[in-house]
Amino acid sequence: MFLEKVVGLEINKRTVLWSEVNNIQNLRNLIVHQNGQLGTAKDEFRRYVNNSQFLSGETEILILEGYLDHVLNTFDLQFQELDRRIAARAERLTEDSFRTASYGNDGKNS
Repeated sequence: MFLEKVVGLEINKRTVLWSEVNNIQNLRNLIVHQNGQLGTAKDEFRRYVNNSQFLSGETEILILEGYLDHVLNTFDLQFQELDRRIAARAERLTEDSFRTASYGNDGKNS
């Protein structure tokens, strides 16, 4: 939300990548706040666990080999996407500043 509201970046929260980042965050919260117990987990999150090649468990989350690499790769891709968006935003701001400096606030060439 900070990147959208304060920085002005547009973030598409409907992508598979963004969804996976949220799933990783939900897993972290389940481990920290529920001791990894799936008892109170939503059905949607249970499906995520059941469909993951790196997670298993009926009552308790079991993290399997490869999950940390998966998390690191997911966040790497997300940060690359953010970096592209930041660069594009900075370029637009630079172009806007150049136009304002070249033409003044009234849009006429000074």
